[in-house]
Amino acid sequence: MANVLTNVPKLEPRNGTSNLALHGDTKAVYEQLASTYEIRVVFDPDLTVRNVRLRADDVDFYTAVALLEAETATFWRPLNAKLMLVAPDTREKRRQYAIEAEQTFPLKGAANPNEMTEILRALRDITGATHVQLDSRNGSITIRDTPEKLALAGKLIRDLDQPHGEVMVDIRLLEVDRDKARQLGMTMPSSTQFIPLASSDLSKLKSSTDLANLLTNLAEILSAKGISDTSVIPVGGGRSTLLLTAPGVTLNLSDSSSLIQSAQQVLLRAQDGKPATFFVGTRYPVDLSQLSSNTSRGGGTSTPSGTTFPETSFAVGKNPSALVADTFMGGSLPDLAVVNRDDNSITILQNQDKGHFVQISGSPIALGKNETSPVAIASGIFRNDATKFSTTQPEDLVVVNSGSNNISILLGDVDQDYATHYCRRKSRDSKEGGVVWLQASDRGTGNSIAVPSFSICLLRGME
Repeated sequence: MANVLTNVPKLEPRNGTSNLALHGDTKAVYEQLASTYEIRVVFDPDLTVRNVRLRADDVDFYTAVALLEAETATFWRPLNAKLMLVAPDTREKRRQYAIEAEQTFPLKGAANPNEMTEILRALRDITGATHVQLDSRNGSITIRDTPEKLALAGKLIRDLDQPHGEVMVDIRLLEVDRDKARQLGMTMPSSTQFIPLASSDLSKLKSSTDLANLLTNLAEILSAKGISDTSVIPVGGGRSTLLLTAPGVTLNLSDSSSLIQSAQQVLLRAQDGKPATFFVGTRYPVDLSQLSSNTSRGGGTSTPSGTTFPETSFAVGKNPSALVADTFMGGSLPDLAVVNRDDNSITILQNQDKGHFVQISGSPIALGKNETSPVAIASGIFRNDATKFSTTQPEDLVVVNSGSNNISILLGDVDQDYATHYCRRKSRDSKEGGVVWLQASDRGTGNSIAVPSFSICLLRGME
């Protein structure tokens, strides 16, 4: 809010209206008008008088003086609360009797000096004011000029100095990891061994009667030399026969490739026209007890150690986005109701104690065609029907659907065996109409959806 103008003379004529019938020269008519509204008037020495006649009914001071200004080609200025000055309406006289005031306007919407400078430039161009000063440190503009120009400047600043709007940006990131490996070729042996044969070894081999006897004799000769592998190649001949070991050769023919895709959704809230940043990566848990040393004194307290909670996963629908805990099935322990965004359904998990839950019969509960992308859920008693329920009234559910821009109400009910049910009121434009009852009894074994990629995790406290 701009500072109020001070030290600016303001005329205070009598309030109310009057019927005027004024005649005479210019000065006489102004004096009659001033007397009617209980003020006084003085004149510029250069004022030219002429005969004037003014008749007006039921007019206030400011309307009457405006008519008289137009009739006599004059203008007026206040000197104090009860005295006004009348002068000829010329450019020189208006500049001579111009009233100047100083006013400071705070800038609340401009976020940086550049935006403040843009507002300052617009004020100079539109109002024509020359005495304009910007205080970027305190975020304000001070103007010294006529009250009319100050009023115009105030309206311009209110229009230009607006806070930045905020936008919500939906960012979806797809991360692809490709890995391809190919190995083609042959791995040759890096070493071999020559084995000399004595004359007795050659005679023993020559005395072999068949192939089986030859292999047996060869194995005995190599075993005596500490060699167990009989894969050898003869080299030379006669008394200079040698054996050359033949190590294995590896032939590699392999080709493998892998493709891993992962998606993330980011909702980024930022000011319009301003840069915004966000971080993408993986969070790694850090045990704080490893970062602190034992600083016990006196009786002493040991450094706290990390706590591990047992984790259990329970299958629900696709892309679970929110859940609420309440005694939906009438037990003493809270059950869970989970909204699944991608398949537009609600999964109800009944508490079995000790951190174990089972999906009840009839779950997941499918929403209607006009109820898409549920993102939030709450429970409570949304109606008062004590005459219908002889026992405790079951909890109702309300679901927020971001895709269809509406909400779904699921009303809790009980059958003759006190098994909980839920009914859903369709959207107004649904063709089925009426009320559809979907059973969610606590007597069944549950129909679990075996989709390992879509589940919720429960971390149970240690006993």
